[in-house]
Amino acid sequence: MSFRLKTVLGIACIEALLLTILVVSGLNYLSSSNAEQLLQRAATTAKLVATMTGDAVIAVDLATLDVLVDQALRNPDIVYLRIASTNGTTLSEGGDANALAAAFVEDHSIDQTSNDRRLDVSAPITVAGSDFGRVELGLSTEVLHSTFGSALIWMVSIALFEMVMVALLGLALGHYLTRQLLMLKRGAKQVASGDFGYQLPINGKDELADTALSFNSMSEALARYARLAEDARRKAEAGRELAESTLNDALDSMRDHVLVIGADREVLLANRSYRTLYGADHDLSHADAAFAAEAVENGELEDEYVAQRLKQLADPSAYPRWEAELGDGRRHLIAQHPMSMGGVVIVHTDVSELYQALEENRQLQKELIQRQKSEAVGTLAGGLAHEINTPVQIISDNATFVREAIGEIVPMVDGLSRVDDINRDLIAERLDAIDWDYVKDEIPQALADLSEGTDRVRDLIGTFKQFAKPDGTTVSAADLADLLRTTIEETEHVWQPVALLDVDVPDDMPSVPCQADQIRQVIRHLIVNAAHAVEDRARDGEGRIVVRLTHDQGHARIEIEDNGCGIPPEHLDQIYDVLFTTKAPGRGTGQGLALSHVIVTRGHQGRILVDSALGKGTCFSILLPIKRDDEASDSPLQPADALVPSA
Repeated sequence: MSFRLKTVLGIACIEALLLTILVVSGLNYLSSSNAEQLLQRAATTAKLVATMTGDAVIAVDLATLDVLVDQALRNPDIVYLRIASTNGTTLSEGGDANALAAAFVEDHSIDQTSNDRRLDVSAPITVAGSDFGRVELGLSTEVLHSTFGSALIWMVSIALFEMVMVALLGLALGHYLTRQLLMLKRGAKQVASGDFGYQLPINGKDELADTALSFNSMSEALARYARLAEDARRKAEAGRELAESTLNDALDSMRDHVLVIGADREVLLANRSYRTLYGADHDLSHADAAFAAEAVENGELEDEYVAQRLKQLADPSAYPRWEAELGDGRRHLIAQHPMSMGGVVIVHTDVSELYQALEENRQLQKELIQRQKSEAVGTLAGGLAHEINTPVQIISDNATFVREAIGEIVPMVDGLSRVDDINRDLIAERLDAIDWDYVKDEIPQALADLSEGTDRVRDLIGTFKQFAKPDGTTVSAADLADLLRTTIEETEHVWQPVALLDVDVPDDMPSVPCQADQIRQVIRHLIVNAAHAVEDRARDGEGRIVVRLTHDQGHARIEIEDNGCGIPPEHLDQIYDVLFTTKAPGRGTGQGLALSHVIVTRGHQGRILVDSALGKGTCFSILLPIKRDDEASDSPLQPADALVPSA
């Protein structure tokens, strides 16, 4: 609302208030004076009629009374007239029938006539001081109300006309008085839009002219300050651009990924490495880190990894440094440095190569230790096999001799019972003394058990010799898919009662150079172990063994996975040790995995890996090179592809 409009509206409101007071007071005066006159007139008329009808009432001259009533009703203001005796008997009446039918209630003020619009009055008929009756009449108040309404309309019209005239005059006066103010307003807009130094024309010598003069001085001062500020801004902008350019060039030359977050969590800067890593428009949701941290505290974010990351990003002082693994397998060292003016600098350093080198060194060291253990055990096994072989051979040969001799002695002893009667009792007594019937049945069984034991010792000696140096079976290209199927069929009696076995073999599997019998022996050991693991687990569902064959990165990969009992973590470093087993006595010799490791790593330049979770299952992976050296069995251990994850 403009100042001019406010002025006009203010004058109009004052005028309206004063006119309202004038109109209301005038109407009140007019109403009260007319009402008083009407009351006096009504009282006078009633007394006059009472005087005129006194003689006729005394004489009970009803005809005269009727004439007098008719003459009185010729007055248009009289609505009705009634003449009654002292006992209330109506002697004569005339006028409005409804008014005559209504009960007479005398009115003492004009306000009491608002309902029936007539003034009801009465006067006693007195002659010589005695009452002979009463006159009742009603005077119409329509004229009074009509006069009051006309006066109200007339006075309101005059008041409205005066208000319009005052508004027009006030508008003209306001326009004249606010011209200088409008000029000041336009000048202020010019200065606000940047036109520093704008000057107003000065008209007159009043306070508004002085204000315009002060405005011109202020505008000149602002123009001077603006020129100085612009010069300083240009210098600062040039310095800032130089500093930013230097900083951006330095940051873009870094291999580390740098991100700068402002105090209000907006992204201020991201170097080339960071934009290349995450994309030009990616901000890692740092701007929402504080909100997300609150959601984490309230338990609204279920992903634990994301929740932890957002908590770390939202609180740099509590989490200045941590490690993270990206979705593509790379590992980053992330450091956060709070800035003094608010915000944080986040630096991602790619340590994937370091981790990979450490992992490769760890794996090589583990395999070297295992190989040294295998070589040491192999040397020991070779010596033991050589030393044990001779006494075992002696035991075996003598057991064979005794078994053959007993076979000849038993019929002879049985024949002694049929000699002459003289010696028969003595021979029978001697045979009973040594319990011959029991001995002749048990000696052959004992000799058979002895032979079986020596056979098992020979098998152990053969295994020990393989530890010492795998045999020189010819290496030839083998179809691993066919080798897997035949081995699965051979072990069907072991796995079929406890598990379902699935085979996944690709159609494009190339031939692999290997010693087929040895690889078949390794697969047999692993399938049997998987079946035993499934059997050992108290299952809620059915057991399952999956055998997969794949090839990638120049290696063939055989995976044998089960959902059995799993391997305790503390035993994972011992599973390839000779004679180590967690199976019940008589169920395993502790040589299957150890021999498998020797066959795969030393005999085939491959690797054998294991991934196991206690109570969930185990997966063994055999990696065999598709191309290998001819002297694979005697060559040092050659690591498989470094990209293959270690167990």
